[in-house]
Amino acid sequence: MVLGLLLAVTIAAPARGSDFGLNIQSLVNWDTLWGQPSASLPWEPYLDAMRRDGMTVARTDAAWSAAQPGGAGTAYDWTLHDRIAGNLARAGLRWLPVVDLTPAWAAAPVNQPPGCEGVIARYLPPAPGRFDDFAAYAAALAARYGANGTFWSAHPELPKLPITQYEVWNEPNVDAYWNNDPNPASYRALYDKTRAAIRAQDPAARVLVGGVVWGGTVHCAANTPNAASWLQRLASQPGWETDGVAMHPYGASAAGVVANVRELRRGLAAAGRPDVPLEQTEIGWALQPADAPPTSQAVVSGRWFTPSQRAGAYALVTDVLRAADCPGTDFIGYAAVERERNGVGENPLGLPVFDFIEHWMGVYGFGAGAGTTAAPTDTSRAFAAAIARDAAGRNAPRDLRVCGAPEGGRVLALDLTVAPAAQTGCWDATVGYLGYPVADAELRGTSAIGTLTGTPGLDPVFTTRDGTATFCATQLGDLAVRAQLGGWSFNPDLVPPVARSPEVGVQVASLPVLRAGGDPGPPAPPTPACVLNRLDLPRQKLSTVVKRRRVATVVRLANLAPTGPCQTTLTVSIPVKTKKKGKKTKISEALLGTATATIGATTPQQVAIRLTSAGRKRLKRERAVTATVRIGLPQALPGAQAYARQLRLRR
Repeated sequence: MVLGLLLAVTIAAPARGSDFGLNIQSLVNWDTLWGQPSASLPWEPYLDAMRRDGMTVARTDAAWSAAQPGGAGTAYDWTLHDRIAGNLARAGLRWLPVVDLTPAWAAAPVNQPPGCEGVIARYLPPAPGRFDDFAAYAAALAARYGANGTFWSAHPELPKLPITQYEVWNEPNVDAYWNNDPNPASYRALYDKTRAAIRAQDPAARVLVGGVVWGGTVHCAANTPNAASWLQRLASQPGWETDGVAMHPYGASAAGVVANVRELRRGLAAAGRPDVPLEQTEIGWALQPADAPPTSQAVVSGRWFTPSQRAGAYALVTDVLRAADCPGTDFIGYAAVERERNGVGENPLGLPVFDFIEHWMGVYGFGAGAGTTAAPTDTSRAFAAAIARDAAGRNAPRDLRVCGAPEGGRVLALDLTVAPAAQTGCWDATVGYLGYPVADAELRGTSAIGTLTGTPGLDPVFTTRDGTATFCATQLGDLAVRAQLGGWSFNPDLVPPVARSPEVGVQVASLPVLRAGGDPGPPAPPTPACVLNRLDLPRQKLSTVVKRRRVATVVRLANLAPTGPCQTTLTVSIPVKTKKKGKKTKISEALLGTATATIGATTPQQVAIRLTSAGRKRLKRERAVTATVRIGLPQALPGAQAYARQLRLRR
């Protein structure tokens, strides 16, 4: 069982110290790859600010397309790469290059099955026949900027800060960066050639698997958290060798980040490779602009952070991951500076400016002038303080239980303050970490507590993104309350406890009226939120499915809320092409069947999705069908994701 493998792992602390930094893609790309010099910024103010704040590394693309646009065998043009390496060295920063961005002559043909989104051309991987060309370029990069690179001997006036780590590609486990077919076997073929080529030039170099992201659109199915399964399939291949895996464990709060990191560790453990380091090379949150319209999708969906909320996320997540018992040393945020509303830049999805949140993820503000150093922000101060804590040994001995067994180990210290609420018998609580708000911390008392409108003792009390919550007593007398992040209502196998507050006592003199008229009414059964841990689709012939009128799946869930059943909705659909005269083909989806199921927390259960009559008629006409099974998770808590997987049926 996968969980057993994870919990049996004992992980040693890494030998080398932590490296902190930020991504600088937007800073570099404005006037180079995106060809918009009117929107470019001077680099020095931001690079100098990074070094001022204790950072040592900057991550950005080492674009093959910029170095060799003319075709195989042509001379490399190192103009852009020299500028990156030189500017970083002058600022005292080391370059972490992402070896990527295929020139047009070497790119794979676009793969766009029906119903799939198109892939942005520069993110196309090399065609398999061009893997050797890609590896040759990576070797040339190492020969120029690595430990014995010719660039350093040609520029003795610069501090020598050679490249020591390389990432091979970016987010190869999702459609956008692997041509709608994120296949671990094809990625490994590219990775193995590239790693061998780099290490032939610099045997001490570390070559990382490129930035595995928690999930996204995978095989044309949106919201698919495939990072652990993709990594497990990669790591399970015979003879696989690596120096580490770069990860992008984006989450709405620290709880979601911990869940995503733990899932990646679970994938490696299941493949028998718990030794592989996880290097965190992208993470961040978007800061809400003051003039964002309240009707914009990003505002309505709550994806923005206030300055204090984002600073708190950086402070807590940095300390959690750097104190964690996971092999790995890097923590690199996304990003140093971004375009913001008055910036010009690419928007590949064509979203309205306030819905494309990458515009607003810069740690430093847009517009720092030449000859200055970018001014500190709430987020940069919080990040700089976290870097200083790490340098002072705050995170030693790396025993915070994030990757290993959830029991034992230490936790970080939270602050908890309470004050009487407007409602008698209730209190307003504020949970903080080093003065910053903490989202998704759970409150528990020595006797049952609850929310004002919920069922006391059954509905857990969690803090909002600003670190606040209101709890109500259910018994008279002394009551002590504490806050904890992870564990308790979170499944510890998914989010173990990583931070906890001391107890705070209150005296309950009278109980609250929880419902109008003073009648609390019968207790409502809780509907636990849950995270889908696995979706297995049995191999079936199309003729069998039609005959039985159902599609069977096997589902495994991991609960985030109190122990109990978890209700889910399952649907299966098939892409349908429709074409009007003189117009392009339109892709829509036809519903084939649906089911609502109540499934136990971790017990595999077969669920039958009944076909509609229209669905059966459709399937009777087909010889082969590629359908999509989707899981809906109502009332999902942090870390929960919708889930989708393709199902292929043949006669």
